[in-house]
Amino acid sequence: GESPQTSETSIEVNNVKSNHNGGNGMSIYGKNVKLQVQVTDSETSNNSGSGIGISKLVNTRSDAAVDLELDGIISRYNENFGLIVSSVTGDVKVKGAVNLYKNGLSGFYVGAAANVDIVVERRGALNSCGHLASGNSDVDIFSTGLATFSGNGYTCDSTSPNLSDIISCDPCPTCPSDDA
Repeated sequence: GESPQTSETSIEVNNVKSNHNGGNGMSIYGKNVKLQVQVTDSETSNNSGSGIGISKLVNTRSDAAVDLELDGIISRYNENFGLIVSSVTGDVKVKGAVNLYKNGLSGFYVGAAANVDIVVERRGALNSCGHLASGNSDVDIFSTGLATFSGNGYTCDSTSPNLSDIISCDPCPTCPSDDA
């Protein structure tokens, strides 16, 4: 059969707070689409799922590509991940501070079916610290998918074993107080 046509969709999320939801704070799913997503100055905290989830539409035979830009993100106290990128191909650009603190599982997770390039740009910072998980997810930056990491500006205390020679992290400071 023929491949379905792929369209392009742009999504801008700016100055949004998505807290205390019964699922993810923010979910962006695509089916046979190239997603151009910008998330700036936004917070996803205290959600029963992950803070931010980017994925293809689940349980479909489809493809999704992503061009994700992050700048000024706080994602903390979520039951699962602070930020999960799964089942997509593309780029994740960290243009400003991305703070993933005290989530139930890893702060930043690249899922098994993902194939992404993560770039922390010159003014960017990916800070993933103080997560509450145990076992396999007891790391600040975790990947089971195909991922390249470049740039400087990573802060974490631990990464999954497959990333230990790839990411150089500055150690985590004491996590900000609940008042921050």
